[in-house]
Amino acid sequence: MNIPIIFNNAPAAPVNGYGRITIAPGGTQDISVIALYAVDPSLNILDPNDTTTSHGPGALLTDLDQKVNGSGVLLTQQVATGPAQGNFALNGHIITAANGEADFVGQAAANAGSLSGNVDVNDFASGTGQNPAVAFSGTLTADTAHGGRFTIPVNLKLANNQLPLNLVFYQVSDSQFVMVEAGTGTSGTGTMQKQQ
Repeated sequence: MNIPIIFNNAPAAPVNGYGRITIAPGGTQDISVIALYAVDPSLNILDPNDTTTSHGPGALLTDLDQKVNGSGVLLTQQVATGPAQGNFALNGHIITAANGEADFVGQAAANAGSLSGNVDVNDFASGTGQNPAVAFSGTLTADTAHGGRFTIPVNLKLANNQLPLNLVFYQVSDSQFVMVEAGTGTSGTGTMQKQQ
């Protein structure tokens, strides 16, 4: 999708830190106007306590449409020096069309394209409740047509149920990833950040 970005009705930098993104009607249903609030380029939006690395310009976003509410962040994608390596903290929020919500938070180790770890899952989707230290593992497969994009199928075993996830990771930098759930009948978002 090609999204024209218009700041205060002119293709220029935000005025006093405020701008907007307008999206031509079409594939985004009711989403057409998003407010953009620029953030200091030295601030790490996903981890304001991380003062060791500048993550470039970014912005906070909120939807201004009447039928939609939502918010998010706009991040500058940095050139990564290679695949993810080290220990990461991660969180996610998943909604399934059939059953509802599942949330998780935990740790993962990344090494040579593999990702494995444990997450604590609060599962309303399958009705299994709280599931501590659920193990997972998988391979981050690089999207050769889109640099910094990786896919990984993960199957979380929750009590007697399975929660299959088709995750897509977008590498913001060597220390940060944004996650999206891309499975049929599910949606979700999350982040993965390197532990200091």
